[in-house]
Amino acid sequence: MFNLKGLIVSCCIGHYSVQFLQLYSVYDDTFDNKYHLSNAVHHSTIPSLWHCAMLCLQFMRCLSYFYNTQSQECILHATSFRYTVPSFFGVEWKFYLTEERSGRCTRNDGFVYYRDLDFCYKIYDPLPLNFMVYKSICDQANAELVKVDTKEKQKYIELISANLPIPRLCVQGTDTIDPQQQWTFDDGTLMTYFNWNQQYDQPSGGQGFLGISTALNFTWFDTNSTNLINCVFICQK
Repeated sequence: MFNLKGLIVSCCIGHYSVQFLQLYSVYDDTFDNKYHLSNAVHHSTIPSLWHCAMLCLQFMRCLSYFYNTQSQECILHATSFRYTVPSFFGVEWKFYLTEERSGRCTRNDGFVYYRDLDFCYKIYDPLPLNFMVYKSICDQANAELVKVDTKEKQKYIELISANLPIPRLCVQGTDTIDPQQQWTFDDGTLMTYFNWNQQYDQPSGGQGFLGISTALNFTWFDTNSTNLINCVFICQK
């Protein structure tokens, strides 16, 4: 459960304190006395929790952090730990999740904000494969099914999807809009980045939708919307 205590962190420029981004750090007692080292953005000894929060603000890849008041260790991470369980135990460790407070991407609707990619997203639990349902759920959240449009975003998707409960992630992309069956996003914009699975000669064509296999190095497969399987999906704003 979330404890609504938080920190508004700001950065100082000259003699003036300028709050150039409202980054609200929310304490989550779910991970009390736990911490995680793998894939950390930064790990150092820092004088206080406030300094750890300030350090998180300085690192654009920081989305969450662990702080230990006893050892004064600060560990920054790029994930929200939605599907990742911290791997170590130790007394006095606390976990904080940042929240962008401008109103675009707030915790109230379950979205988190990754500043490095200007990426506001929410990972949903697995549902039976139906892209129309996924898109409808995203629409209701004033969002859209996630677009994987750069290598950097692909790598971040891999990071936050590494411990999904099932090995399938459904994302935006279709070959049904363009007359020449080129792959586009839902608005008809041609896709320029791809990560197709070459071993299985993907895309096979005629399937209509796009999925990522986390079990096969996060490579892409085309898929239809009638397979009797479940899929995790991500909405983005």
